[in-house]
Amino acid sequence: MTSIRDNWPYQRVVPTDDGAVIDILRAIETQLDRLDVEIDDVKQQRRIDTATDRELTKLAGEVGVVRKTDESDERLRFRTHIAKAVTQSNGNIYEVAQLLGVIFDESERIVFSTPPDTPTVQLTIPSDMIDAVPLTSSELQRELTEIVPAGDGIIVQTTDTFAFAGTTSGEGFNQGKWR
Repeated sequence: MTSIRDNWPYQRVVPTDDGAVIDILRAIETQLDRLDVEIDDVKQQRRIDTATDRELTKLAGEVGVVRKTDESDERLRFRTHIAKAVTQSNGNIYEVAQLLGVIFDESERIVFSTPPDTPTVQLTIPSDMIDAVPLTSSELQRELTEIVPAGDGIIVQTTDTFAFAGTTSGEGFNQGKWR
């Protein structure tokens, strides 16, 4: 990429390596480079959000996600977003929190805890949040386990273990199932 200094249009003031002008140019260049990276990330993310069928399958394959038999685009797209975030992760708890912010709109409702003497993070996620994503809590746990270092783990728990509904919590009696 060419820099601002390479394309400097003013002949009377030429930036030197030790002047205030060059300091300002370096600061601007740094911010422009950061902006370019963010624009590229947004473009890539938009491609995943709008891709369908074979195009989505190909994008998912680039981050190591294979489409399962009869898997919907919505579900594959969700797993692809998780895998993309995992591949960019350093595996620390802050990045797990950021990933949950991508997955869930209300990540502040998720409780993090770490049992003593175990390399495991327990996530307690409200059932209505689990119901709103295309994966079950065990599938989500399996996907999130990829973000932590080898030997560590993530346990996903919901705030309730029995729901009076076939597909979502909070519906009528005698329609529930154990999750």
